[in-house]
Amino acid sequence: MDKPPACSKTVPEPAPKPPAVLMIGNSGVGKSTLLTQLGAKGFPSGVKFRKGFTTQFKEEEIELDRQRIMLIDVPGLYEPNIKDTRLNAKKLIDALSLGVGRRHLL
Repeated sequence: MDKPPACSKTVPEPAPKPPAVLMIGNSGVGKSTLLTQLGAKGFPSGVKFRKGFTTQFKEEEIELDRQRIMLIDVPGLYEPNIKDTRLNAKKLIDALSLGVGRRHLL
């Protein structure tokens, strides 16, 4: 019996992930505002009394100088109470784990 010819399909390489810029800082210092200035549209910003405005991490891919870049906004590190501060620290760790295999600028 003749063997069927070997299949020589080439699987394309997955597109490389763009580098990520992760904004880290205290609550209310303007992380979301800075990301918006860089060209992002999905990072609302504002002021809340004694709390940060961003409550969940968000990411948005933009093009800057003909290069794709992933911008990541996370809640502030320091909140008025320890419970919120710990919750925000967990959200930061979650955001970092999503970027595995990606170059980060913190």
